Amino acid sequence: MSDRTRLERRYRRLLWAYPKDYRARRGDEIVGTYLELAGADRRRPSPADAVDLLRGGLRQHLRAAGPDVVAGAHLAAVLALGTAVALAAIWLVYFELGPREPLPIPLQFGPFWSLGAVPWIAWLAVGLVAVVAPRRWVRIGIGAAIVLTGAVVPASVLTATIRPPLFVLLPQIALGLVALALPARPTAVARVVPLAGAVLFGALPAALGVYRPFAPLTYWNHFDVPAGAALLLGVVAVLAAVTGGVLGGGGAARGGGVWTMLMLAPPVGLLATQSLATTYLTPSGQFNASSTALLAVSVAVTVLTTGVLGLALVLRTRRHGHRPAPPAPR
Repeated sequence: MSDRTRLERRYRRLLWAYPKDYRARRGDEIVGTYLELAGADRRRPSPADAVDLLRGGLRQHLRAAGPDVVAGAHLAAVLALGTAVALAAIWLVYFELGPREPLPIPLQFGPFWSLGAVPWIAWLAVGLVAVVAPRRWVRIGIGAAIVLTGAVVPASVLTATIRPPLFVLLPQIALGLVALALPARPTAVARVVPLAGAVLFGALPAALGVYRPFAPLTYWNHFDVPAGAALLLGVVAVLAAVTGGVLGGGGAARGGGVWTMLMLAPPVGLLATQSLATTYLTPSGQFNASSTALLAVSVAVTVLTTGVLGLALVLRTRRHGHRPAPPAPR
């Protein structure tokens, strides 16, 4: 078997990300295009090609499921990005720049409380970029912010520096992943939502001294904010399910709000991880949940919410795919 044939087979394996009927119609064309663009010495698809194919497959699955699913994904992305930027503002103003106990010099990160200042600043920058930049640049910024958020964990080990707890970092990554589904042409309201969240929950409370009485005295004073964000985002998701939502760009189709709720369920569940673990898996009288309890709740929430979403998408795609084609316009 030649190297070119192996490369073609590897590209065809990636085509399984697309719906079956779409593969049958366009599979040869897609693979041929990638083979033409690949260099003569290429042995396997590049990471960029693999991501592009997987992203295209997800987009086609959403389209095959119907316009309400696409509208729900757009609205969920706008709300997720707004929540991520608002939380970043809270973490930066409240925890990274607020009053704190004196720490040993090796544990401090310059003027900030922890290494979390780096991703929080990145998320705030994404909120600013989202106001004026095209979706492509906003998505690049979201991807960079996701990478920086995850990189905090190994960086804290290598530098012996304090980092935010995982029940803060994981929901931020989940919100970023949902935010990647931003609409191609967002409305003016959708563009302003992330920046408005940063102002309302970060800059304005800091100027008014709202957070001053709750200045963090220890590293673990991150408890109540994720639970509050989960409650607020969950309420907004339910309202979107009831009203159909209007922030997704181009007008949400009927039923799109239900898909918004399903797509926001994973980050909402991860935001509530600490509260769930403390309530159900922590002995009475003990304030902090153990790392084992947090891990168990995180895994359970992720598996349950993504499983329900995946099952709903599969059932909807099959149902929508078997509908008769509409008649041609006269």
